Amino acid sequence: MKSRNFILIEAAAVLGIIITIFITGITSFAEDYKNITGNVLRLHILANSDSEADQELKLKVRDEILKQTSSIFETGTNINAAKAAAAYLPEI
Repeated sequence: MKSRNFILIEAAAVLGIIITIFITGITSFAEDYKNITGNVLRLHILANSDSEADQELKLKVRDEILKQTSSIFETGTNINAAKAAAAYLPEI
């Protein structure tokens, strides 16, 4: 039978490994996010409130904008294409 101290050491080691994996994942995600944010064109649709009706309207507006602008943004394969598509924002 294992001693209590040995079990605690094993548990601490396993916990340490889990924490290391978790931190590594977060660091990797943060680095990917930093690289993506400068190369993405985002359009935010804001609702008037958190009410169900306003949220539903926001989604309808988003869907309609995506439908009507699909031809503008379908060629956006790089930052230059995204910047060219951004010229349409006043029209949108």
